[in-house]
Amino acid sequence: MTLARFAILVEAAIRPPLRRKLAEAAADVRAWGTGLMRAAGSADPERDVRYLGNQVEALTLHQLAYPDPDFDPGPSLAALVNALCEKRARW
Repeated sequence: MTLARFAILVEAAIRPPLRRKLAEAAADVRAWGTGLMRAAGSADPERDVRYLGNQVEALTLHQLAYPDPDFDPGPSLAALVNALCEKRARW
């Protein structure tokens, strides 16, 4: 399933109608994730859900390329969410 999903993403790069459909689905997922980031205390949930989504994609792709039977994304993702939700000084 995950390999097929990445194949569809690659195909969308050259097929604009497919790209539009995927963008619509991605917007739904981002809206759901934005609510979760807001509930977790993010000061900028729209931004932070993109960071989280990108990390999930990277971890998934890395796991597909270099399978690790002990792979557990939980600690890495929890650390990212915690870091994104901390109060940060503004420069």
